[in-house]
Amino acid sequence: MPDLAEIVEPLLEARSKLRENFAALHRKLLAIVRDDAVCRRLTTIPGVSPVVALAFTATSTFRPASATPRRSDRSWG
Repeated sequence: MPDLAEIVEPLLEARSKLRENFAALHRKLLAIVRDDAVCRRLTTIPGVSPVVALAFTATSTFRPASATPRRSDRSWG
């Protein structure tokens, strides 16, 4: 029967590396949200996390009224 440490040690190292990567990505996400006015405003809504605000902003097709249509944008109403 293999030693328990042989099995658990690599798993703990992998978990540690995943947590480090997650923390770095989370800090980057928070920095992006902090620098974006729309994201900051969305996070003031209860239940809207920075992840949700960024996902919504990134996929939103909203165009301000001041935007002018481009010739390449055929879907402009």
